[in-house]
Amino acid sequence: MPYDELTGDEAMRAPDAAGPRTRSEGLSEGIDPTMFSVLLHAIGQASDEMTRVLQRGARSTIISIARDHSASIYTAQAQMLYQNDALPIHTIGGALNIDATIEEFGDDINEGDVFMINDPYMGTTHNSDLTVIMPVFHEGRHLFWTSIRAHQNNTGEASFGHASTSVWQDGIQIPPVRIFERGKEVRSIIRFYLRNVRLPEWLEADLRAMVGSVRTGAARLSEMTATHGVDTVLATVAEMIEYSDRRTAAEIRALPDGVYKGESWIDSDGQGTHDIRIACTVTIEDDMVHVDYSESDPQVGGHCNSSLASLQANGSIPVLTTIDPTIPRNEGCMRHIKVSAREGTVALGKWPSSTWWSTTNPGDELIEAAWKALAQAAPDRVPAGWGRIQQRLSMGDDYRTDPPTPFAASIFVAGSGGGGSAGYDGWPLTQCVCALGGLQNESVEMVELLQPLFIESNEFLIDSAGAGEWIGGHGCETVVMPYHGLLYMKFEYEGTLNPPFGLFGGLPGNGGCKYKETPDGKRYFYQAHPDPDAFREGERYVCVSSGGGGYGSALDRPPEAVRELVRDELVSPEMARVRFGVVLDAETLAVDEAETEALRERMQETADRSMSLPAGPGEGLFWQTRFREGDELVVEETPVALRLGLSPEAR
Repeated sequence: MPYDELTGDEAMRAPDAAGPRTRSEGLSEGIDPTMFSVLLHAIGQASDEMTRVLQRGARSTIISIARDHSASIYTAQAQMLYQNDALPIHTIGGALNIDATIEEFGDDINEGDVFMINDPYMGTTHNSDLTVIMPVFHEGRHLFWTSIRAHQNNTGEASFGHASTSVWQDGIQIPPVRIFERGKEVRSIIRFYLRNVRLPEWLEADLRAMVGSVRTGAARLSEMTATHGVDTVLATVAEMIEYSDRRTAAEIRALPDGVYKGESWIDSDGQGTHDIRIACTVTIEDDMVHVDYSESDPQVGGHCNSSLASLQANGSIPVLTTIDPTIPRNEGCMRHIKVSAREGTVALGKWPSSTWWSTTNPGDELIEAAWKALAQAAPDRVPAGWGRIQQRLSMGDDYRTDPPTPFAASIFVAGSGGGGSAGYDGWPLTQCVCALGGLQNESVEMVELLQPLFIESNEFLIDSAGAGEWIGGHGCETVVMPYHGLLYMKFEYEGTLNPPFGLFGGLPGNGGCKYKETPDGKRYFYQAHPDPDAFREGERYVCVSSGGGGYGSALDRPPEAVRELVRDELVSPEMARVRFGVVLDAETLAVDEAETEALRERMQETADRSMSLPAGPGEGLFWQTRFREGDELVVEETPVALRLGLSPEAR
């Protein structure tokens, strides 16, 4: 269901149309501020404990180390109440999963029940994000839902690593199903799930950790209610939402009303279509923000069409990053944000299009386009472009054991950089935009211990960040090699052709690249989403992640701050001169103040201070700096079914 066509219970959560609010931003009359603080932190502690239980119990490193998971708490009416240390892509649209469960089971929801769901057409972001939810009861009354969403290493997709063209190739689709009934395990459902995925032992351990997580959260919320009483808890919870509502309304009213536009481009759908346009129109009126993507390109044949949950989250994230960060992110905030798209576009795929990668692709681009629009209304609150997802995944047999044992790895040892913003340089190692820095890098030693691969090198790359008064986070260069056998690698890599944008004269990040290098030195360069490739002993996989975009003109960065970047080998002396207009002594690296002043004065005459750079698609050229005579470009091939123009149902 499109987000702008809410009905039934969902309509109760839609924005109040009664006109401007007149209440103060403080607590409502009759609410005890001490009790408010106590219960807010108690709910937060329950969410935090859910996170720790999952991380300590999960087997897959993408959950236990890389933290690709989120714990959140909702009211019985599926209103988002609390998200702690979570990925916003996971939690903002989480109510849709609960809505689907309520619709499926109606009044047959009982104490001790646990449900799971991963269907992207029933409220999940993409089918890799398995979601486990549990109703929380106290003295027979349903008060809350606890929810955990975690990325699975495998969902039984038709062919590991190939860009899918329909939901049936994405893997098993799970509607809301009950896996524990009144506390008793429904083993037949769990066995059915595990028979349809690779690495069932791994995924069963992950699933049990997820169940333990929601049960822990439910127990803590029940204890809190027993201590303070149902009436006090419900009244205070309602005020938590109203409190965020009032503060969000005030923040948005402070922004200038108007209609603002931005656009971004997806490198590829993995099936031969490139530079796919995301178009965003942001309308600010009084205390409402409407983020609309209806002018985006039609849905594509590959796996980068957005689900409704991903659309709702990624369209809301740019607004939520623009308001005061001390406002609790809950349903009260969401009342002031409307996200929409025309079904059948890449921004909201129509069943049965593939949404396999929708969280980051087109998720990252949805955020970028809205940020560009919002930068016109709130220039001091919007960052330059972040580096997009640049992930390496591997699956196969570990021949270090006898007999060989199956393994799966999502190699998060490095990542892209975030964008610079007014007053701050960008973060390094942010991984992707939609996680907002919430993912965690794995240690090289742990990756090598658990998987049959060797990280030859892993380091920040010089001159990778977009230059600006405030620079982007630095990109990395990582070299991976097989260890004792064959390494089967798949790639998800965006932003090479369309690098992270710079703002207000800031320059784009480098965009990065990826390639195989054989022992004779030949390089095979991959496009955004190529088919998987096999790496044999002696072959190297080189991945260069992108630096973030710069904010403001590089000519305004203090020369001493540029010198420090050169000293730390993050910027070269040549780049200091060419981009920042700073001349350094070749031996001492001391700033030549006279030469620097003269050079900057000349450069100011031709400096490009455009709001956003690059202004169009396909401007990423960094990969060409690594391409040598005799190297090859591995070109994506469009499947026969798509070339023939068959309908998705016929594929």
